[in-house]
Amino acid sequence: MATLLETAEQVLSDVAKGIYECARYDLPGNDKP
Repeated sequence: MATLLETAEQVLSDVAKGIYECARYDLPGNDKP
């Protein structure tokens, strides 16, 4: 069983990835898929 710290780390990583993906497409000058 993963420790609370490991779980939090994974969640934060997933959230950061999601935010990055959204922000990347919102930036001007980038082609949207």
